[in-house]
Amino acid sequence: MDNCKNIEPTPDDNKLAMTLSVVISGFFTDEKAQAYKFHEVLQVHNINIMAMTISGTTYVTDGDIQYKGFHYAITKVKNELGSMVTEPHMQTILYYIHSTESFTKAKPTFRFPCITITLFGPHIDFSAAVWSTRPNMQVILTALPLFHHPTDSKMCVMVARHIGAFRKALRSLLACYQGMTSPSPDQDLEFLDSKFQDPMFPYPYSFTCMETLLTCDFTYYNQMDQSRLLFSAVKMTDDKKLCIKFVRCYSKELPGGWYMVVMEMIMDDYCHLQEITIPYPHHDALATELQSLHQGGYVHGDIQDTNIMVKKDCSPGFMLMDFDWSRTIGEARYPMNVYRGECLWRPDGVEDGQLIMPEHDMQMLHAIFLEGTFV
Repeated sequence: MDNCKNIEPTPDDNKLAMTLSVVISGFFTDEKAQAYKFHEVLQVHNINIMAMTISGTTYVTDGDIQYKGFHYAITKVKNELGSMVTEPHMQTILYYIHSTESFTKAKPTFRFPCITITLFGPHIDFSAAVWSTRPNMQVILTALPLFHHPTDSKMCVMVARHIGAFRKALRSLLACYQGMTSPSPDQDLEFLDSKFQDPMFPYPYSFTCMETLLTCDFTYYNQMDQSRLLFSAVKMTDDKKLCIKFVRCYSKELPGGWYMVVMEMIMDDYCHLQEITIPYPHHDALATELQSLHQGGYVHGDIQDTNIMVKKDCSPGFMLMDFDWSRTIGEARYPMNVYRGECLWRPDGVEDGQLIMPEHDMQMLHAIFLEGTFV
């Protein structure tokens, strides 16, 4: 997804994008004619897609790329979009499910990644298909109009970047399947005895320690919150408990997409602020530390009792959690769909896209510690 936005297209990517724009935006008598021209253009640029029958079915793709019988790229060409049973995305995921059926039985813990290309009329889009506990498909970015005007440089670059990202994905997918299958000349996909994580959990299961720069392996234990990508895990070397969190942004702007945040698990002697009885003894310490954060030029943005951990015995000490929205003052803005309602009060000015202000942090802190609830 991020390559579609950031990759630098090669000269051949630019040529292919321009050729597709000219050829695919033409008029075709039927879908087969359009599919043929699509294959022809790709083959000139060393992307060899061929129509194949999916093993054990009568389904014939409009083009795919295989490795030892596994379809890791599948194409569907249609004249229209959203037309009942002929909807191209539905047909593509159907092809994917049937093409992976026998493989998932042989290796149920592997995810069988695949990229799909949907061509409907003069539009093209790319999707990613993968198995977890069930098949999933996600459209990577908005469908691109190939009939754009040649002076629309922004769209020209966008199409070329998608082409470059598509090529990179094909190379990565081929390397993936070559790496986890037998190198024998046998044309059947024979899996090596590699160990894969439970498909209920994300695929990263190691991280680089910031202090030692060593690679640390871990094993997932469970998903702590079904509404968020928050997992408990155990470090393999010393059985230390970890909290693994996946977010699109964390603390500061960085290039890239998803981030994996690895934290030490909070010990059992801590609990959420809301779990202890009032009066709370932590107000002054929290206010002081928040002011220190603000003086350092940062805001938190989401001060609420579920993000404050305190000692169960009410002894001094606390932990402030969830720095997903934290940024530099003057740059930090609230994300989309900020929740506010009966269960969570937020100050005026806390709205999607608005600046996160230091006074918002303090007002939310004071809303937690109402008069008479702290010492």
